[in-house]
Amino acid sequence: MNYLIQSKIESYSMKNFFYAVGIIFLSSSSIAHDDVQNKAVKARMQAMKEIASNIKALKGIAKGSVSFDNSKAGAIVLQIADIAKKVPSLFEQEETDPKSKAKPEIWFDYEDFSLRAKRLEKVAFNLSKTISNPQDLKMAMRQLGGACKSCHELYKN
Repeated sequence: MNYLIQSKIESYSMKNFFYAVGIIFLSSSSIAHDDVQNKAVKARMQAMKEIASNIKALKGIAKGSVSFDNSKAGAIVLQIADIAKKVPSLFEQEETDPKSKAKPEIWFDYEDFSLRAKRLEKVAFNLSKTISNPQDLKMAMRQLGGACKSCHELYKN
């Protein structure tokens, strides 16, 4: 296959992926916040919404919708690290709400859950210092996505 055509196909696929992820994150988080009564659950959901918002901002930079700026991309990834650092304390107490997507497994294996949040924090912190071009950002997003997915697969409905 012609390299140019293959490159365009990969670029198109990547853009569709980022677009889909952004829509899923934003639509599910905004709907989920309606009528949440438990303040602890609402705080957790807000933290996850902030991570999703940062992912959306990175997606815009990665797609080229926003001009690439390595310091801005690094700062956004650092915000993800800062939020990830708070995640274990937000889930420390087993709080529930009908709108929550948190599985009870979080509290059955809170140590593993916390380690996964700390992994996201560490990955994001390290990546925040290494993004120097759009390709670095795309690789960083894959790593961030993997860290998020490793937790969501086990601990989110």
